[in-house]
Amino acid sequence: MIIHDTDPAAYPWQVVETSWSGKQIDLKRDDMGKSRIKVEAWITSEVAEDLFSEANLDLNTLKQEALKGTFNM
Repeated sequence: MIIHDTDPAAYPWQVVETSWSGKQIDLKRDDMGKSRIKVEAWITSEVAEDLFSEANLDLNTLKQEALKGTFNM
Protein backbone atom coordinates (compact mmCIF):
# COMPACT_ATOMS: atom_id res chain seq x y z
CA MET A 1 0.00 0.00 0.00
CA ILE A 2 1.29 3.41 -0.93
CA ILE A 3 -0.02 6.26 1.18
CA HIS A 4 0.34 9.48 -0.74
CA ASP A 5 1.50 12.42 1.34
CA THR A 6 1.86 15.56 -0.79
CA ASP A 7 4.66 17.27 1.17
CA PRO A 8 7.30 14.52 0.97
CA ALA A 9 6.12 13.42 -2.47
CA ALA A 10 6.44 17.01 -3.77
CA TYR A 11 3.47 16.55 -6.08
CA PRO A 12 -0.28 16.63 -5.46
CA TRP A 13 -2.66 13.67 -5.51
CA GLN A 14 -3.98 14.90 -8.87
CA VAL A 15 -0.72 13.76 -10.49
CA VAL A 16 -1.37 10.20 -9.31
CA GLU A 17 -4.97 10.31 -10.52
CA THR A 18 -4.11 11.54 -14.00
CA SER A 19 -0.89 9.63 -14.65
CA TRP A 20 -2.08 6.09 -13.99
CA SER A 21 -4.38 5.73 -16.97
CA GLY A 22 -4.26 3.11 -19.67
CA LYS A 23 -2.77 -0.35 -19.50
CA GLN A 24 -0.34 -1.20 -16.73
CA ILE A 25 2.32 -3.84 -17.32
CA ASP A 26 3.81 -6.38 -14.96
CA LEU A 27 6.41 -9.11 -14.96
CA LYS A 28 5.49 -12.45 -16.48
CA ARG A 29 5.28 -14.95 -13.65
CA ASP A 30 5.40 -18.72 -13.83
CA ASP A 31 2.56 -18.95 -11.30
CA MET A 32 0.35 -16.59 -13.37
CA GLY A 33 0.32 -14.01 -10.57
CA LYS A 34 -0.74 -16.30 -7.73
CA SER A 35 2.24 -15.13 -5.66
CA ARG A 36 1.23 -11.48 -5.96
CA ILE A 37 -0.02 -9.62 -2.95
CA LYS A 38 -3.82 -9.86 -2.67
CA VAL A 39 -4.43 -6.12 -2.48
CA GLU A 40 -2.50 -3.25 -4.01
CA ALA A 41 -3.45 0.34 -3.27
CA TRP A 42 -2.29 3.92 -3.66
CA ILE A 43 -4.43 6.12 -1.44
CA THR A 44 -4.40 9.63 -0.02
CA SER A 45 -3.21 10.21 3.52
CA GLU A 46 -6.74 11.31 4.45
CA VAL A 47 -8.23 8.03 3.22
CA ALA A 48 -5.47 6.11 5.02
CA GLU A 49 -6.20 7.89 8.29
CA ASP A 50 -9.90 6.98 8.01
CA LEU A 51 -9.14 3.39 7.00
CA PHE A 52 -6.68 2.81 9.83
CA SER A 53 -8.98 4.49 12.33
CA GLU A 54 -11.84 2.18 11.32
CA ALA A 55 -9.50 -0.75 12.00
CA ASN A 56 -8.62 0.71 15.44
CA LEU A 57 -5.03 1.31 14.30
CA ASP A 58 -2.97 4.46 14.73
CA LEU A 59 -1.47 5.42 11.38
CA ASN A 60 1.22 7.68 12.83
CA THR A 61 2.44 4.99 15.21
CA LEU A 62 2.58 2.45 12.40
CA LYS A 63 4.45 4.93 10.17
CA GLN A 64 7.10 5.32 12.87
CA GLU A 65 7.41 1.53 13.17
CA ALA A 66 7.73 1.20 9.39
CA LEU A 67 10.56 3.74 9.34
CA LYS A 68 12.60 1.51 11.66
CA GLY A 69 12.94 -1.10 8.93
CA THR A 70 11.77 -3.96 11.12
CA PHE A 71 8.06 -3.37 10.62
CA ASN A 72 5.93 -6.50 10.46
CA MET A 73 2.20 -6.53 10.87
